[in-house]
Amino acid sequence: MRDAANELVGLLSIQRPYDGTANQRTILRMMTSALIKRYVDGIRLCVPGTKESRTVEIQQMLKDEIRILKELTWHYVITNPALAMQQYGKARIIRELFRVYTEVIEDKDRKWLDILPRRCQELVVEAEASTSVPRLVADAVSSLADGEAVAVYRKLAGLQPGSVLDLIPG
Repeated sequence: MRDAANELVGLLSIQRPYDGTANQRTILRMMTSALIKRYVDGIRLCVPGTKESRTVEIQQMLKDEIRILKELTWHYVITNPALAMQQYGKARIIRELFRVYTEVIEDKDRKWLDILPRRCQELVVEAEASTSVPRLVADAVSSLADGEAVAVYRKLAGLQPGSVLDLIPG
């Protein structure tokens, strides 16, 4: 693991804390591209001798590097206290969309079906009894990009009425 850490330090040209300058963004894109190439090229296909044989071989050093990068991502990005409010807000949006979409799908009269994105309305009509409501709702909510989910939530909450001609994404 120490060798992998040393290798990564040599590959990552980080001179100072990230503040989003154009130069840093360029370097970050170049490093990302180089690392992706490194890990894709580090995979070797094998002809399996038995059913239990691996069909892909990955160098241990590369596995260790990826493990380190995942830990860094968790430490500096995912669990960063500065993002706590944003993460809480997004989780709240997802919970509320899940609740509203569940109500809409369970309504036998289909009175509010138009609240759902068009692609989800079609799924609901086609699926009817063959798919569980939670599955349909999960598909509907997960099909929204972050910006779409926020926009739909704001409209449902009456925070951003918009035009009556604005379509729900989808």
